[in-house]
Amino acid sequence: FYHGEGGTSVLAVHPGTFRDRMTHLAFWLMPLKPMKLNAKDPRTLTDVTEAARQKIQPHIDGIPPFAWPENRITTFEGENIEEPAHFFPRPAFLIFYRTRLSSLMNEIRSLSPADSKNRPQFVRLLSNYYHVAINSHLFYRVNNSIFMSHVNYILEAYGLRGISHGYLDYYAFIKSSDQFYGMFLASVRKQNPELRFE
Repeated sequence: FYHGEGGTSVLAVHPGTFRDRMTHLAFWLMPLKPMKLNAKDPRTLTDVTEAARQKIQPHIDGIPPFAWPENRITTFEGENIEEPAHFFPRPAFLIFYRTRLSSLMNEIRSLSPADSKNRPQFVRLLSNYYHVAINSHLFYRVNNSIFMSHVNYILEAYGLRGISHGYLDYYAFIKSSDQFYGMFLASVRKQNPELRFE
């Protein structure tokens, strides 16, 4: 399902294969360099930088605190400047994320798409699913494309329109599950204004 075609790179996405080589993986919250963000959303640049300065960890529901990712300012090899960065969980901790994702998906599947009373619980579960998934960084590449595809497929299966990637991933890296839910719900509502719950 997540197969990387046309190469044998260890970084390709292959079925059943998760990242396993690094103690933690540095993710630059700036390919996000100012020129890329300032035109559209200068607040995001400020928010992620501040989170890194304060070493804020995203509190992730259902994951033990010792397995949470970290945000901090760091200097990358070959560079003289300090950059805000998000360090994903150690590969040894991915079992917590995989177990939690399976549990959340089972809860989502148990809800009937035909029953509109399920919508608030459904959207919260889907928000938690994405928040856990994107912070896990299960694969070496294309994590946001994979998990946002999950989100949009599931939204459509439940009779709702899909959402834009936007900067949801960056905010998922610096927000707790509850804080992130507000942003996720706003994105779902933007495409589905008929939703009326909080």
